[in-house]
Amino acid sequence: MDSFIPILCFLVSFATGIPASGRLPSDVATPDSVQGCSDISERGLEWTAKNFHLHSSLSLTAPSQVSKGAAWVDFNVSNPAVPYEMHCSAFSTQLGDFFYGDELISCDGPSQDVTRSGHKNASFSFAKASGTLWLYQNWLCNDGSDPNLPFSIWSAKGSVNIIFDCVTSSRKNPMWKGQGSGDIYSTDTVDCGFFDVNVAPSEVTALA
Repeated sequence: MDSFIPILCFLVSFATGIPASGRLPSDVATPDSVQGCSDISERGLEWTAKNFHLHSSLSLTAPSQVSKGAAWVDFNVSNPAVPYEMHCSAFSTQLGDFFYGDELISCDGPSQDVTRSGHKNASFSFAKASGTLWLYQNWLCNDGSDPNLPFSIWSAKGSVNIIFDCVTSSRKNPMWKGQGSGDIYSTDTVDCGFFDVNVAPSEVTALA
């Protein structure tokens, strides 16, 4: 059992770049940490996807004949245990539902080096047909009670099913020359947003 402790410390060091002593080297800034970071992570964690916006556009060359289309999803996500928001967005030209929940997309954080600060940007997946948004994130708290190992690594994932309130519009081309002409017959757009969505984690784990 005693041999397990050095191995665990090595894993913490390897995963975060923090020495097994729990002290950061002088060339790495101490991670900015929200007050009560560990307590929030354990008991009060809930992401907020802010200003969630889903937009799609389809171009038809004839009634019911889609030639091309595109969609994008855009929002900011906040974690009460991490001291900054992240921007999440994705663009797709896969006709049909555009987003199928089969791609993990990284969100953008602040300009600071988030790896060196100990925090990790969130990532997400989205399935348009079901309205399911999945969130994933790893982060670090530095408020542990043990002075030799004050850091704890947290990992969480969760999902929510979004019920959209959308506005649909269609604009026909008055100059359309008929089927087979190659002209755009109409452009249909669907706009859903802007709104906030809370995402509770289904799993939270910690390594101290």
